[in-house]
Amino acid sequence: MRYQEIVARLDGFDTPIFDRTMTPSDQDRNTVRGLIAFLEDRRALYENPDREVTDRLIGSIAQIRQRLSDTLATGELPETISELLKPIRAACRDFLSAAEIGDAEAKALIIPSGPNEVRVLKPKAYFKLKSLRDTAGHNIGLLAVRYGINVEDQVADLIPASYA
Repeated sequence: MRYQEIVARLDGFDTPIFDRTMTPSDQDRNTVRGLIAFLEDRRALYENPDREVTDRLIGSIAQIRQRLSDTLATGELPETISELLKPIRAACRDFLSAAEIGDAEAKALIIPSGPNEVRVLKPKAYFKLKSLRDTAGHNIGLLAVRYGINVEDQVADLIPASYA
């Protein structure tokens, strides 16, 4: 989805893209492009988990959390980027907590070494997965608009139909 299409969804929502004082640097735009490309490749954001969730899905969410934590830890991001990444990271943490996955287990699932385990999650974890997807879609949409980045269709489906 082209970022202009996302802009068309904005209805009464104030966004810095229309503020003449905000001109993102090439470095910031490249950072956002890299983060969006990373998130586009995380199937946990758009694949149907059915009734059972595999370690790969949980590992994918752990990867998102780790990447966002590493990126935020540099302290080099402008607030306009970090303010949109922190809620996604928090939603990942909430999902992992609801799925009762500890930090050590989450790190082990980032690069699984054993057979793929299938888990039946508690309903609360599915609600947290939905919340993660909603949060990611909302904030990816805002990043795409602010920095003029196109997004792939699977992730574009997460972006709200309207921000009004």
